[in-house]
Amino acid sequence: PALIAELERTGQIAALTEAAQPAPTAPMAAQQDEIDRHFAAATLADLTAGLDEDPSAFAEKAHTSLAKASPLAAAVALELVRAARAEPGVPQALAREFRVTWRSAEEGDFVEGIRAAIIDRDNAPRWRHTSPADVTGDDVAAMLAPLGADELVLGGHTREGEDAMKIGFIGLGNMGAPMAANLAAAGHVVTGFDPAAPCPEGVTAATSGPEAAAGAEVVITMLPDGKILRAVAADLIPAMETGAVLLDCSTVDVDSARAVAADAAAAGLLPMDAPVSGGVGGAAAGTLTFMVGGPDAAFAIARPLFDIMGQKAVHCGPSGNGQAAKICNNMILGVTMIATCEAFALADKLGLDRQAMFDVVSTSSGYSWTMNAYCPAPGIGPESPADRGYEGGFASALMLKDLRLSQQAAEAADADTPMGARAAELYARFVEEEGGGSRDFSAMLPRFEGRGRSAD
Repeated sequence: PALIAELERTGQIAALTEAAQPAPTAPMAAQQDEIDRHFAAATLADLTAGLDEDPSAFAEKAHTSLAKASPLAAAVALELVRAARAEPGVPQALAREFRVTWRSAEEGDFVEGIRAAIIDRDNAPRWRHTSPADVTGDDVAAMLAPLGADELVLGGHTREGEDAMKIGFIGLGNMGAPMAANLAAAGHVVTGFDPAAPCPEGVTAATSGPEAAAGAEVVITMLPDGKILRAVAADLIPAMETGAVLLDCSTVDVDSARAVAADAAAAGLLPMDAPVSGGVGGAAAGTLTFMVGGPDAAFAIARPLFDIMGQKAVHCGPSGNGQAAKICNNMILGVTMIATCEAFALADKLGLDRQAMFDVVSTSSGYSWTMNAYCPAPGIGPESPADRGYEGGFASALMLKDLRLSQQAAEAADADTPMGARAAELYARFVEEEGGGSRDFSAMLPRFEGRGRSAD
């Protein structure tokens, strides 16, 4: 009370320093090592599995507490903490929590928790997911997806007027169109151009790329390959204003990304390469992940746009590093999917039930995203393209493109990637000789099912 009275009387904050006392030791400080070890797990399933294997009192107490919680809510809470660490700031944290709160009743377990604890008081909630292993990354991403026009903007501002950006969008195909539409729906002024595809609702059509880029604060491109990117950039750069951001979201070779970035920087622009992960569904839902390369100043300008078009943006370093991250990630994805499909085909021939295999592998050292979240076996694990006849999802032709980009980069960098090279060969055969290009990349499983050991 004396400190408050002094502050009220004088208004001098020096009184705070004079009144400061040593902070007491936090009760959980002694458990810091255990907290760090367990809560660094990649997923909630990994976290709970690790706690289950640890006989310590700390692990037992933490496991018991988590077991009472909604698996979805716990997984979302874990991601909220990680997102706050990766992107610190109260406005950003509150915006993410607002998204979760907005969806908690209809898409989360809030109503069921209230029923079990307060209304019926049976303390037997029937959560949407039966265990942490049932919660996928897509489930978490859906809870954290941007809300478009309903997004929380602190201070009572909307994006009308001073907060609205003028954006040029070049390339309005299956990915670009929903991305541009989400930006327009969030209140930004978007002008688009595509030589073949129409503009989505809310996007003003331009007659050329330079016309769409003229006067824009940010110009976004979503194009098929590096050759086309170089040609389009050569037309756009002279039309752009000094200090504008050239944001390429295409998946192209690293050399093309860096060449375009160099040309843009020389013209006084801020270049970024930001390939995406999440597919057409993620583009429509605004749940893409962006792997970003480029200067800090460009990332800061584009950050609000990433929050609209996706649920995560990782700044990977200088120009070209976004493409490098994307091709490394997808090389892992391609190799892992082949191994997963091979394992299921082997299990079939050994007489091992697929569900039994999944139950073992998904909770042990064989755990992977291709097994747990995108299982290639129909009727096993969460719903995936395998349950739809391998239609939709991520086309094998696109996987082949990314694997070839990885090998092109490996050759340029003199990196030994034998597994990546072999995966590229297998997908090339599947796409170009066996007609699998339009099928999901998990359709490798039916391919392996019908092949014997002697097949090359």
